[in-house]
Amino acid sequence: MSLVKNSMWNVLAVALPTAIAIPSLGIIARSLGVELFGIFTLIFALVGYANIFDMGLSRAVVRSVSLLRTKPSEIKDTLFTASSAVFVIGCFAGSLLFFLSSSLVGVLNVSEQYIKDVEYCFQLMSFVVPVFLLNMVWLSYLEGQERFKELSVIRTMSSSLVALLPMAFLFIENIIANAVIGLCLARVISLLIISIYSLSELKGVGFVFFNRSKFKNLVAFGGWLTVSNIISPIMSYFDRFILSSVSGAGQVALYTAPAEIVSKMLTLPMAVSKALFPRMVVDTNREKLRRNSLKAVLLFAITIALPLFIGSELFLFLWLGDGYGEAALILKILLVGFVFNAMAQVPYASIQAQGFSKLTAKIHLFELMPYLTVLYYLINNYSIIGVAIAWSLRVGIDFTILLYFERKITI
Repeated sequence: MSLVKNSMWNVLAVALPTAIAIPSLGIIARSLGVELFGIFTLIFALVGYANIFDMGLSRAVVRSVSLLRTKPSEIKDTLFTASSAVFVIGCFAGSLLFFLSSSLVGVLNVSEQYIKDVEYCFQLMSFVVPVFLLNMVWLSYLEGQERFKELSVIRTMSSSLVALLPMAFLFIENIIANAVIGLCLARVISLLIISIYSLSELKGVGFVFFNRSKFKNLVAFGGWLTVSNIISPIMSYFDRFILSSVSGAGQVALYTAPAEIVSKMLTLPMAVSKALFPRMVVDTNREKLRRNSLKAVLLFAITIALPLFIGSELFLFLWLGDGYGEAALILKILLVGFVFNAMAQVPYASIQAQGFSKLTAKIHLFELMPYLTVLYYLINNYSIIGVAIAWSLRVGIDFTILLYFERKITI
């Protein structure tokens, strides 16, 4: 299947759930109020941050499956080896979250009347960490085979559940715990869907639960991705936790509301990147593919960002209601960063497809401390506006560095 078709299927898998998620988040925001909605978005972000415990294995599975397409028994060995590893690691990570939930709530500076509820929500989410990691690994099977049509259907169902179930459970009782229960259930159902489908594809193929040789090969590529998986979410999500600690949980929603919009928008160029990655692994004309992809992503990013930039005030009012007026400027600043971050997906995919996961890890290590220093300074001096400026500045620099090194290793 062509790259354009693969990209379109990936974009479709993002666009439909996003069309559901945006009004759903608006209803959740109105139901929970500003502070609890901010906390809900932090919990949502925390699940995404759990991918640091993936050890880069899901990306390594994509690459391995791309190279082993005609060897189903080796593919199954790879899948179950990666699944066994992330399940054990996920249980460990979930246990940490469960027992440290009280300390985490204290750091987030949550209002006293919500402390017990929020602590309970973090404990609920601790059980979903291994589920989330397993889901990533099993999705990698179809991604590595460039089966983006089937992957699109499965992701659309899963992402729609993640958007709808938290809102649906709030109609039962308007408390944050119900929204989190809906989120947990959606993650479990998502794993069941992808695992049942993938196992039916590999039915009758022999396998082992854990192959030490396969594990070493996966870690050899994914090990450096672990560094990126740790640092990248810190630079993407940690700003929200620092903001909550410094300015209080009540301020978080004014930043996370526009940040969630930008995050949803970024899934579109990321969808293109996912289609690019397995193709770049085997394509010999990588430079032309990269150049054309970069131009297409730039045009696409500007096209969807510009109308939202112009109508940010009206959009936020219609979406979330009163109380989010200050967030319009935040959204505008983040949209500038969005364009750079969208383009960065292309050199990032190209570098890793060529096996240079060590390089992207080193780039992220180089960026981390300067970013956290600038972030802390801007939060203390400019509060939520400072957070937005720090993020957009960081992704702009990140794109420039990735593009420079990608050209060096390709040429």
